[in-house]
Amino acid sequence: MKSKNKTNNAAKENEFANANKNLERCLDQMANAYSTYDCTGLIPSKPENEAQLESYKEVYNYLPTDADTL
Repeated sequence: MKSKNKTNNAAKENEFANANKNLERCLDQMANAYSTYDCTGLIPSKPENEAQLESYKEVYNYLPTDADTL
């Protein structure tokens, strides 16, 4: 019986650790905002070309993280 409890406890600890990692990733992404209200994911104006878009991506990570990577 003790062995089963240890296995369950280890599984719960692993699940908790994974949940914490996911939360940290989400918070890291949200921390990329420049202000409290800067979480819209909107670009101030439409880029005129691909170079402008790439330049903006270098400055500010405005795209959400894929759910599969969390």
